[in-house]
Amino acid sequence: MRSPETGGNEWVSVSDLMSGLMLVFLALTIFYMRKVQDTVQDLTKQKEEVELVSSQYLDVREDLARDLEESLGTELVEWNATFDRARLAIVFVNDGRSYFAPGSATPSSLFKDRLDQFFPKYVKVLERHKANITEVRIEGHTDPHWDGPDPYIGNMKLSQGRARNVLAYVLPMPSVQGNWGWLEPVLTANGLSFSQALPDDAASRRVEFRILTDAAASLDDIRLILEDE
Repeated sequence: MRSPETGGNEWVSVSDLMSGLMLVFLALTIFYMRKVQDTVQDLTKQKEEVELVSSQYLDVREDLARDLEESLGTELVEWNATFDRARLAIVFVNDGRSYFAPGSATPSSLFKDRLDQFFPKYVKVLERHKANITEVRIEGHTDPHWDGPDPYIGNMKLSQGRARNVLAYVLPMPSVQGNWGWLEPVLTANGLSFSQALPDDAASRRVEFRILTDAAASLDDIRLILEDE
């Protein structure tokens, strides 16, 4: 038979063990509660950062789109051009082959006349937003037809030639010389063949003036924020 003293000592040992376990569980509970709290705070901070960057992205594009519409909107109809708001692109369609003859990369007199009217006013709008502009792309586009063995490459050369010749025509304009310093590094010519052809062949034959902004960098910022989490 165990003595009272021995039984008492055993009871005290079990009691101490239970107390120790309770302290461990309490410590773990506090630890995980703090982890949850930190996670909630991190998610809240992440949400705020994404909302801020998204707002800046939308503000930059909206301000530029509104300025283009207000400054050029009525005259675009006269120039037989359209404004693609989502892409910040002014689109000149080679309707009736009036801007370029078939297979030719040389702008017609009609197109040059419209560029004379359009480009100086366009640059004035760009100048007001130059801090947010990373590239102004002159893009040449074609339909998928080609009289030769490799339609894509043939149209690539044609679209690149058209974009390059348009750039060569507009950049030396006396009315934009004062903007050379910031405009020349961001103005590019890009031939895209029929990689972005439209269902209508006539609409596919076009030249676009498309603006890229630092909003794209904002999207990268959002991606990095999400990846960090």
